[in-house]
Amino acid sequence: MTMLSKSKYLAGCQCPRRLWLGCFAPELAAERVGADEAWLALGTEIGRHAHALFPGGVLVDEEPWRHNEAVARTRALLADPSIPSIFEAAFVHAGVRVRVDVLERLPGGAWGLREVKSGTHVKEVHLHDAAVQRFVLEGAGLRVPSVEIVRVDTTYVRGEAGVDWPRLFARVDVSTEVACLLSGVPARVDALHRVLALADPPAVEPDGHCFSPYPCEFWAHCTREKPADWVYYLPGRPKPFAALYAAGIERIVDIPEGFVLSPLQARIRDALRSGREFLASD
Repeated sequence: MTMLSKSKYLAGCQCPRRLWLGCFAPELAAERVGADEAWLALGTEIGRHAHALFPGGVLVDEEPWRHNEAVARTRALLADPSIPSIFEAAFVHAGVRVRVDVLERLPGGAWGLREVKSGTHVKEVHLHDAAVQRFVLEGAGLRVPSVEIVRVDTTYVRGEAGVDWPRLFARVDVSTEVACLLSGVPARVDALHRVLALADPPAVEPDGHCFSPYPCEFWAHCTREKPADWVYYLPGRPKPFAALYAAGIERIVDIPEGFVLSPLQARIRDALRSGREFLASD
């Protein structure tokens, strides 16, 4: 069985086709640009510096491909009451593997899940990220009543002595929000495992979901056969794409006269039909 990770889970929630292609046809993805690599490096650096918020914490440093060893190392640290926090703790449950940014020991044998983000705001995708992690942790036998997103604090001002790393971060309690999402995680996990059992990628029409919450690396692949005047390329909001697709219309030139378009969209259709440039008058 192909295992899910939290990144694969989020990819599948965005689009099951993205999940399947990422697991079985990664060579079809667009190459990462320098900005993407820089952003990933920044996230890694921010995560490392967030450890300063949890003095005495111990890192589970086994590489991602050594997950079983990381799980065993995590289990030993959980059993040691002298360890206040664990960084990159490893767990597996229901075919989902996770590495937790920070697992903080709480009174009474409970644990706090701390997910570190390099952004300045808590986003909905961060809550889904934390929810699948809590699902795995509790499935592995832990009590996790507390969940926080550790983000960059925009009110922090760097002093002359350099960055005071603990003060750079803000800890946002999202326990209630994550608890509301938790009940839906098992069904999503089951659905995504069914996607991974398919012999071919599921058919999903490209749309706005390809860019939310993250741009999909398979956009060029999935749109390679679309016409040059694909209706999705119409500018403006809201796009009439869904209604046109439901009507079986894929090309801008095929949009009927009676279909409601903005003035700009109508001009684009008419210019494409006529093959003549449109010149706006002052």
